[in-house]
Amino acid sequence: MFRKVRKFAFVAVLIGSFVLPSFAWDEVGHKLTAYIAWSQMKPDVRAKVIKTLLAAPEDAQLSTFYSAYGGGRTETARQRDFFMLMATWPDIIRERNFAVRFKNYAHSDWHYADTFWRLKDGKVEP
Repeated sequence: MFRKVRKFAFVAVLIGSFVLPSFAWDEVGHKLTAYIAWSQMKPDVRAKVIKTLLAAPEDAQLSTFYSAYGGGRTETARQRDFFMLMATWPDIIRERNFAVRFKNYAHSDWHYADTFWRLKDGKVEP
């Protein structure tokens, strides 16, 4: 009996160790996704995306982050890294030390989408 319990506990812990990392993405997950998206974009689309990001309201402080990515690097590398960082912006804006940015932009429903569905006759319905 004890062996069965121990075996069950081992299997449960093993399965749990694979499930836990899937609950949320961290900075690396967001940036990796952005990197893949960036690599799939054509140069004209990249330019439009960067232009759109830099046109954000001043209190969003996106241009501040862009300014931080200088330092003798190519403009293409700077834009790519800025784009990757902006994939983490919904996490960055949770920082309460920047009160205006937090108040204006830290909305949990901007960071994720709750979607519910059900199965009916083997098909997914909203």
